[in-house]
Amino acid sequence: MALAQLDMRKTVSDMPIVTSRVAPPPPSTSPSQEALRLQAVRSLAATFHEVCADSLGGRKAFAHFEQWLWAARTGEDGIVPVLPAKPAAAATVELRDKLMRAGVQQTVADAACHKIAARAAELSNRVDAAACDDAVHVSVRTGAAGEPLLLVWGETEVQCSAAHLEKLRTLFRESAAAESARQQKKRRRGAREEAAGSGDPAAAATSADSAAFCAVARLLALQGGEPKAGGNQAACPGALFDALRADFGVTMEAFASPLNCRFPRFCSAAHDCDAQLGGAGSFFSFRPRSGAFLANPPFVPPLVSRMTEHLSQLLEAASVAGGLLLFVVVVPYWPDKPCWQLLQGSKHTTATLRLAQAEHGYYEGGQHYRPALWKPATHDTSVFFLHSAKARACCPLTASKERRLREAFKRPPLLKPHQAASRPASQPPPRAVDEPRATSGGDSQYGSGYPNGRGTGGGEGRGANKWGVGRGGGHGGDGRGQGNAYAEKATQRLDPLKGPRFKKSMMKSKRSTYSGGGIDKHAVNSTRLAE
Repeated sequence: MALAQLDMRKTVSDMPIVTSRVAPPPPSTSPSQEALRLQAVRSLAATFHEVCADSLGGRKAFAHFEQWLWAARTGEDGIVPVLPAKPAAAATVELRDKLMRAGVQQTVADAACHKIAARAAELSNRVDAAACDDAVHVSVRTGAAGEPLLLVWGETEVQCSAAHLEKLRTLFRESAAAESARQQKKRRRGAREEAAGSGDPAAAATSADSAAFCAVARLLALQGGEPKAGGNQAACPGALFDALRADFGVTMEAFASPLNCRFPRFCSAAHDCDAQLGGAGSFFSFRPRSGAFLANPPFVPPLVSRMTEHLSQLLEAASVAGGLLLFVVVVPYWPDKPCWQLLQGSKHTTATLRLAQAEHGYYEGGQHYRPALWKPATHDTSVFFLHSAKARACCPLTASKERRLREAFKRPPLLKPHQAASRPASQPPPRAVDEPRATSGGDSQYGSGYPNGRGTGGGEGRGANKWGVGRGGGHGGDGRGQGNAYAEKATQRLDPLKGPRFKKSMMKSKRSTYSGGGIDKHAVNSTRLAE
């Protein structure tokens, strides 16, 4: 996502999302529980450093700990646990092999893995047995000069920029409004009427800040409690979301959090924290029958393999049912790993792109508290396109779409801390449609604000998607757009004329010289208002 921006538009060009299963209500959480989880994972990190830091390198031990955590966790109930009560066998084998490659004897490596696993189980049981303390409320404090805000519960503090805190509050309000609308709809159908919530603005703000604290604390705990970590929480550039939405109708992420999401609805690893902020539950419990999604998972091979298996099941079901289903998957270029080979060899994979390390990057996983927002890529990246049978014919990857995608992955110009890197997400991103479609106009980079194509830079513009219709913008080029043939011809005829001759010729041209093409009755240049 582009920093703290949210894209909350509803446009007619979006591919509709239809699901066959709704995530069940998640178990409740509270600031006290999230503070306890954060403290516990930091204790586990201390144990990991004690037995592994000398062998793996003290300066980067936190990165090894975060990798082990993600590989060790299992979330069969749809919620990824902060502490792995029983670490996955693959994670234990991977850590043991890593220690042995660093020169540690196998017996010592096995003992280290056993000690870490035992400590994780002990801390997990302790957190589960702890009582919830709701007497203390979350407060928001100003940080030191130039530092983010502090969300405080008791003695636990987490950092969050003002822009991201406002984003979380917006998500909370939108989610509450959507839930209220659902309840009203149930009451209209005769369902049991539930007690109305408090309308006190102060109480609502307190609840929003509590939800914000839970989300920020959980994200920090998932990355091992270390602010320097977060490599598995990095987000794609905001321009990429704009390009994918314009070209493929993507409006939802399969792996995101309230802090790095671009759209108000997303799948996440912490449904208990994120449900009140727009979270739709775990992607592995999500069953879309149609829609277009971006999948940028944590770069952990077992997780990528599991994701690929789930994608195959969804796409196979959509193909049988005739559904429009598309996934754009972003993972490292790992041709030697089975998880990458599984993606490459899938019968639903229709295209694969490779982005060179020096030509792209991501937003930091800790973008809500770090001053440096852009993170250059540390490896080549693969972008896979997986289509259902119907989607393959309707929205394939073309050469022009590929160019826009590669451009969108580059570093935004003049990126500053906690400022928008692109146009406000409330404004529709300019759209450059493919060559066979009707053209309109655009400015020298992405397209002018003129909806009918008289941009200063020319290029492509409005056109209809095969799953719907959409608005155009225009991709850079020289001269005027080609969407208004009458305007071009009139300009050529009338520019040399002056005075009365100009007026007479202009009236004559209006009456008799229109030479535009056939009218596209399906071309729509509007947005659908929220219901």
